[in-house]
Amino acid sequence: FGTGHFTLPLVTTLKPEFLKLSCNLVADMTHTGSQIAELRDLIHPYGGEIIAEHVDTPEKLETLRTLGVEFAQGFYLGRPMERNMAFSPKLRADIASKTLAHMPIVGACLRSVMGS
Repeated sequence: FGTGHFTLPLVTTLKPEFLKLSCNLVADMTHTGSQIAELRDLIHPYGGEIIAEHVDTPEKLETLRTLGVEFAQGFYLGRPMERNMAFSPKLRADIASKTLAHMPIVGACLRSVMGS
């Protein structure tokens, strides 16, 4: 969300389970924080969640948490990797030590996916 033709009325009509924020919205949250909060308020009542991309600093992650965004991806959380590396013991330990692991929804999803 944030680029292309996906609009607030369309979000209201489709009620997506997950709404992924474009890097444009995440890059400058001092100006877009109110838009992110508006999206959260729009989709949380029916159980929808927001996924933020391009989270590359701990400050961005903390700001997103403050805005009620509990799913994120980006270089701060982990670099792209080969598929066979995705569930290595080292990666599990790295994820467990990240700030992300204490976020209720994301932490539960990671534990579920990783089987721990």
